[in-house]
Amino acid sequence: MGGNTGVDTLPSGLQLRDVLEGDSPDLIILDVMLPWKNGFELCRSIKSSPRWSNIPILFLTGRTTDADFAKGIGVGADGYLTKPFKLAELTEKISALLQR
Repeated sequence: MGGNTGVDTLPSGLQLRDVLEGDSPDLIILDVMLPWKNGFELCRSIKSSPRWSNIPILFLTGRTTDADFAKGIGVGADGYLTKPFKLAELTEKISALLQR
């Protein structure tokens, strides 16, 4: 995670809390639609913790309405991209978020 140049994937938001208790990641990419807890709730929870609030969160989701975008930014996301996405767009957004 933090300082690790690899990518870790998790099947649901349940495991994210365990990961965050260990070594915090440099960036979190979330979908809005998760099996256990929706991504909006998970983002809000992460951003409300002083320990984790500085971790950039990017939504990558099929939820494409203006209301979804506004809600994502409103709960603290640092970026919001919709599917289908262009790899160059995703790479550019990740790069910008990691340089902050």
